[in-house]
Amino acid sequence: MTSRVFTGLVLCAIAAGGDPVWTRFRGPNGTGVAETGKLPDEFGKDKNVQWRTAMGAGFSSPVIGEKCVFVTSFDGKKAGQKAWTSCLDKKTGKELWRAESFKLDKDFPAVNTPVSATPATDGKNVYVFFEAVGLIAYDENGRERWRKDLGKFNNPYGMANSPVLIGDTLVLQVDQDLDSYLMGVSARDGMMRWKTKRPEANHGYSTPVVWQPKGKPAQLIVSGSYQVAGYSAATGEKLWWVNGMAWQAKSTPVVNGDMLYVHSWMVELSELAKLPQGKTWPQLLEDVDTNKDGKIGKDEAPDKEMVRIWFLYDLDRSGFIEEHDYEAIRARSTSKSGLFAIRLGGSGDLTKQVVWKAEKQLPNIPSPLLYQGVLYI
Repeated sequence: MTSRVFTGLVLCAIAAGGDPVWTRFRGPNGTGVAETGKLPDEFGKDKNVQWRTAMGAGFSSPVIGEKCVFVTSFDGKKAGQKAWTSCLDKKTGKELWRAESFKLDKDFPAVNTPVSATPATDGKNVYVFFEAVGLIAYDENGRERWRKDLGKFNNPYGMANSPVLIGDTLVLQVDQDLDSYLMGVSARDGMMRWKTKRPEANHGYSTPVVWQPKGKPAQLIVSGSYQVAGYSAATGEKLWWVNGMAWQAKSTPVVNGDMLYVHSWMVELSELAKLPQGKTWPQLLEDVDTNKDGKIGKDEAPDKEMVRIWFLYDLDRSGFIEEHDYEAIRARSTSKSGLFAIRLGGSGDLTKQVVWKAEKQLPNIPSPLLYQGVLYI
C-alpha cells in the first residue's frame, strides 16, 4: 500500500495569529481560497518545507484547528482493516493522537476509499463522517465525544459527501439512489435536529455551502440531481430551487455575495448505452419483457451495453429494472450538464434567475474557484 504524504503546504492555510481558517472541505465556505502572507515560489521534498509526516492512504483532505491538523486515513480496503482519525501538531507535524474509528465489515469498492469525506472542525473538536459507521465527534485530545449510526447507504461508488458546521449544527448531505436526505444534528451530542428528504436526488458527492442573505437567517445551498436548492440552516425547510442541472452532482457550489456559481456535469446515459426514446413503461414492457413478469432482467435489456453498468439503472439493487427505475432513467436521459451563474434571492422556483450558463469544455469532478473576479474551472 502506498503512503500519503502531507507537507508544509498544508500549513499555508494558517493565517497570522494561528486562527483556524481551513475548517472544512475546500476551506472557508467551500471556496478553496484563504488569503495568507507571502508563500514560497518553489517548494519540494527538501525545499521550503516546514515539516513532512507520512500518513496512511485516503481521499479525504486535512482541516486545521487551533493546534491540530486533523486528517483521516485507512490501512486497507479488505474486511477487518482499520480506519483512523489523527491529530498532527500543526507546527511540527508530530502525530499527537490517533483514534481507531472503525474496522471494515466488508471489502470496499475499488473506485473509492472508506475515508473519502473531509472532516469539519470548530477549532478544538473534529467531526468525521465514514460510510461504515456514520458520524463521529472527537475532542482535541482524541476522546470520542459521540457517534451517530446512519445505517446503510445505497451508493454504487461509496459515499464522499463531507460534513459542514454552521453554528452548533453539523450538517450532512446524503445523496444516494434511494432515500436521499439532508440532515442537521447537534454538534454537542449528535442528537437529530432536523432531517429533510430529497426524493429527486440520486447518488452524488457534493458538499453544501452557506449563504447569509442580508437581514435574514442563514441558508444551506445544496447541489444535487437536476437542481440546486436552498434550505433553512435552522430547520432544514426547502426554500427555493433552480432546475436544469445534471443528474449527478459532484462539485461544490461557490457563493460570492448574491451570486451563486454551480458546476454540474455528468455523462449522458445515451453516451453509455442506447436507451428507448419516448416510450412509456407499458410500451417498453411490450417490446422487451419476453417472460411477461412486469420487469426487465439483464437478459431482456434493450441494449446489452446496459448490462455492463447495470447499477446505474437498477436503483434499488433488486437485479431488475422496474417502473420506478425506468422513470429515473427517463429523467436522467433528459438532464443536461452546465456551469451556471445564478442570482440569489427569493423563494420557490428561481430557475429564471440563471444569469448565464456555459456548456462547453467542462470537467467531470472539480469544483469552481472564484478569485478576484475570475471564475476558474
